[in-house]
Amino acid sequence: MPDKLLLVEGTFDKYFIEELLRQTPNKVGKLTIEPFKKKDEAGLKPDEKGIYALLRSLPVTIRATSPDNILGLIVDADISAVGRWQRIRQILTDAGYENLPDLFPNGLILSGNDILPRFGLWMMPDNQEQGIIENFIRQLIYEEDKLQPEVDFALDSLQRKNLQLFTDVHRPKAFIRTWLAWQEKPEMSFGVAVSKRVLTTDADLCLRFVSWLTLLFNAQ
Repeated sequence: MPDKLLLVEGTFDKYFIEELLRQTPNKVGKLTIEPFKKKDEAGLKPDEKGIYALLRSLPVTIRATSPDNILGLIVDADISAVGRWQRIRQILTDAGYENLPDLFPNGLILSGNDILPRFGLWMMPDNQEQGIIENFIRQLIYEEDKLQPEVDFALDSLQRKNLQLFTDVHRPKAFIRTWLAWQEKPEMSFGVAVSKRVLTTDADLCLRFVSWLTLLFNAQ
């Protein structure tokens, strides 16, 4: 088990966060970012896969992590940040963590002890609102960007004409991928968008996120 391990939901999340850390001043240090492995879903029902499979494996991961190491977790809040936190809070309570807060707008950090590792949690986008990592990424688009309203107009048009095939919960994904497809290089990924400064790393939400990572993984 790495000394500093950050668990994320998918490969896109991993590459985006890695590039974000490369492009921002921080003292996170050497960090292993590991996406959830789809092979671990083998034999599970559809409603047991994805985030549910990741959370089901979390107790085992906590027990397997040395008290001297640090474990972080980034998940999407999806339809409810409160609901997602209730599920994770119960897992952490069962593992032995105490004094868990009700809210943590700047990210959760729990001290370790002789048995438990230092643990951190960030729920995308901002630990408070429903949403996914694409909602977080949208906050990194420059305010003066002229494509945002055009993408929203296009997506609204699909909905009005009953041509929207994706569910409303996936609109943030459709927005970001459409917005990226309309850039100078349409094949641009999240990570490249950060490195090419198409996205800003100076947004308040981004600064809070990087600060959380630094505080969690740069513990003295």
